[in-house]
Amino acid sequence: MRKSLVVFVLVAFSNNIFVNASSVSKVDLIDYRSYVVSILQETMNRVENNHWCNLKIDNMYMNISENVLGTNMSGTVEFTDGFLVSLEKIDIIESTVQRSWVPTRGNTTNVEVKATMRMLNFVIGFDVLAKLEDNEYHSTGVIRYPEIRFPFVISKNLFTDAITVTVSSQLIGNQASNFMVFLPENKVTKVITVLFKTNSITDSFQKWAAETFAPIAQDLVENDIEFPKMCYNC
Repeated sequence: MRKSLVVFVLVAFSNNIFVNASSVSKVDLIDYRSYVVSILQETMNRVENNHWCNLKIDNMYMNISENVLGTNMSGTVEFTDGFLVSLEKIDIIESTVQRSWVPTRGNTTNVEVKATMRMLNFVIGFDVLAKLEDNEYHSTGVIRYPEIRFPFVISKNLFTDAITVTVSSQLIGNQASNFMVFLPENKVTKVITVLFKTNSITDSFQKWAAETFAPIAQDLVENDIEFPKMCYNC
């Protein structure tokens, strides 16, 4: 069976496939759209059932040396215990639900099923400690991001039947006007607000993709949700 699949794939792009001596003009995956949507939905259900605890933000540190209205501010700022505070909406971008045939090395082909999940208007929070020469300042900092996307790619090798899942992250929108808000606010937090780089969190978002979403989806495709079957002349 696997050998016949390999023969099919090698000539698939000629649009004239012969299987058991009969001409096949079209090959597709049965209901691949429902399949990939189910994978993404169940992945996020598991994240939610775990109370979003896996969506952590790495600790970050900032050195500051600024003169503000004649006052020197010098020291370090620690951003710790970062976590997802709130989230307005999660959805799947309909136009990204696709499947494709990808030739690979070794005279075989992968079939890929793709979809992109996005989070809208989500807020990240930190415990913030500024250790300056004159004093220490404690506060809570939150920053809102309008949109982040997580493209999922589920790839099946048509010769080995091995299925792999990869997930990446894409922060959307211009972050230049996106500032962290502090409570309580003071002269130190006003300086931190200007110095904090909103894209400094992107490595943590990629960890969400690779270390949380991808392993959950991998478990689903291997143990719970069957990969779509191929149909011919359908």
